[in-house]
Formats: sequence, C-alpha cells, structure tokens
Amino acid sequence: MSRRPALRRPICFHRQFAGLRGSPWHALCLLLALAGVALPAWAQVSQDFEQEAELSAWKVNAPQGALTLARQPPEVYHGKGAARLSFNASYGSYFTLQLSDLKLTKAASVRFAIRASESTPLRVLLTEKDGAEYDSFVQVPPLAWVEVKIPLSEFQLAEGSEDKDKRLDPAQISGVTLADLSNLGGTAGTTYGRKSGPQLLWLDDFHLDAQEAPGRYRQERGHTIIRSVVDTAPAAPASSLVPWLALGRALLRARRDAPGARGRSVLQVEYGLTGYQLQGAVGGIAAQPRSDLSEIILRVGGTSAGLKVRLEEYDGSKYDAAANVTRDQPWQELKLPLKSFQLAKYSSDENSRLDPDQVRTLILVIDTEDALLDPTGKGSLLVDDIELRYGKP
Repeated sequence: MSRRPALRRPICFHRQFAGLRGSPWHALCLLLALAGVALPAWAQVSQDFEQEAELSAWKVNAPQGALTLARQPPEVYHGKGAARLSFNASYGSYFTLQLSDLKLTKAASVRFAIRASESTPLRVLLTEKDGAEYDSFVQVPPLAWVEVKIPLSEFQLAEGSEDKDKRLDPAQISGVTLADLSNLGGTAGTTYGRKSGPQLLWLDDFHLDAQEAPGRYRQERGHTIIRSVVDTAPAAPASSLVPWLALGRALLRARRDAPGARGRSVLQVEYGLTGYQLQGAVGGIAAQPRSDLSEIILRVGGTSAGLKVRLEEYDGSKYDAAANVTRDQPWQELKLPLKSFQLAKYSSDENSRLDPDQVRTLILVIDTEDALLDPTGKGSLLVDDIELRYGKP
C-alpha cells in the first residue's frame, strides 16, 4: 500500500518561493490556502532567479565577489533571469557560493544549470545539521551551460568529515555549497589548475527536491556498474554532465555515439604537451560499497596512453596499478585486482595496506612523457563502463 505524501503549508508561502509571487501558480496557492487545502511537500528548495530578491538567500565567499541578476542570453539558461557571480581569482583563494538554513522533509536530487567563464572543477557540498559533509564533483567547461542532476544517493562522505551512520540523510540537510577547486594551495593547485584575474559564473534553475535524477550506478549481485558520464539526448540544450575533475589541465568531455560504446555517452580525456606532465581525471567512488571490493575493471579505448590507475584513501594514502592500453584498439577491458595496487611513490600509509573501505577516489593518471601522441602533440583516452567487483576476483 502506497503512502500519501506528508502535507504542510502551501509552498507559495515558503521564503524560497518568493519568486513565484504574481504567477498563476502563486494564485492557485492562494486559492488553495483560503480553502484550507495543504499541498504535498514535494518541492523543497526551488529558485529560478526570476526576481532579484532570490539572490539574498545566497552567501558569497570570494575575493571581490558580487552576486547580481543576469537578464540577457546567453547568461540566462531558462526563463528571464539567472544569478551572475563575478569575482577575482588568485592563487590560494577560491570562491564558494552557499545556501544555508534549509529545512527539508523529503529530497532525492540536486538539480541546477551552471556556466563558467573558464574551465571549472566544481565541488557540490551538502551539509547536515550535525556538521557532517557529503560531496560530489562536476567539471564545468568554459562558456557552456551544464545541466547538473545528481541523486543524493551518489554523494559521498567528504574528506575530513565524520558521520556516525555514514549515510546522507535528506531530512538533515541544512546547507548547500558550490565551490571552485581551482587555486587551492599545495599540490592540489597543480592537480585541479589555477586561474587569475576576473572570473564569471552563472547559476540558474536550482532545485533540491524529491524528483529522481538519472543515476550512474547500477548495483547487481557481486558487482556495481558505474557509467563514466550521464547519458543525455543529442538534442539536449546543455553540455552533458561530466562527474569527474580534470587532472593537470586535461580536457574532459562527454563523447556521444562512440563506436562500440555500451552507453550513449562515454568520457573522453584529451591530453597533450600544453598542460602538466601528469594529466587525467579524478572521480569519486566512495558512495558505493567497498569493504569487500576485490577488483576494478575499466573498459577503455582511444589512441594510446601511459596509463596508471590510482586509488586514494580518505587519509590521503595513494596506491597505483599500471594499465597497458593497446594502441588504436577500439575497446579493451583492464582487469585490476586490488592486490595489484602498490603504495605510490612519495606516498605513505600508517599500515602500509590498501583498505578497500577507505578508498575515496579513483584517478586515471596519464604520463604525457610516456604516452603516444599524434603529430600535433595530443592524445585521448575513452572511458566507458567502470565495474567494481566484490568477493574473490
């Protein structure tokens, strides 16, 4: 027997819906309120930035940061307005855009459209009332709208955070933070890139609600299949979602209809001599079961790469496994038992052992000095399905 959704005061009175005033939906809300009818609590946070008043809910933490309302295309993704953040980028400082004091009853996904003036490694962070943090990642291409849709089930416990039940509870979510990971200090600065000078970022159609977003994970008996990117229709108005971070100035994009691919879209990692020596992609896998993880299988193709697969634990310990990609072979499976991963050079671990349940990220590392490049000094790697196998390999 299905359960009826919880009822509460009509959402048109919620402060997050101030932008609805004057709309036909708002008029309907008023009529229902006068009739004493409560509405289902489906929409929790919804901002389309049609009114300047909606900007006040967001807090900007960025050097010389200013949040204004954009009105003209291509600065608007949908409707008549979008939030426009301007700031000044410099080494050691980065921006965050925060929405706080949220009160949710039910939520399943985070959805929004985003655009940036330069390639941006974006961290999407959800904070629970007890301070526990969960995150996900998106690579935003320059000057192109990306429609981000992330199921809450795919957020993983953030590095340095603790939670007793190690599970994101939608009813406990109190805040959302969007952060540009460029210009971080130390080695992270060379990992995710650096920016300088004036920057722009646009945000539109932000929703945190009960609508299910398409997921990347398919759990089956004994293994989990992870799609490298989220499938989108060829006619989609925005770029496909790439849930990875670019390493060393590699270019990440979703390639549609690659011959022999299992899905509609696959991840394409483009690298060359114009970036750092080590290039590639960083992806989170901590949202999936890992305590009994025994093997990782990658389905890859493309030109050729001196490829290394790296697993990083929550404490920063790194373990590497070499992977040989045959030149110009359409697709091949790389089977990497966990026992083949060795402690990485310059890394340390207090117990000198890879702990499956502590693995946070999977990193594809391409050494451009060893990789075979084309006459223009470029190469590419295609990544299709990623499989996590449990039990004996």
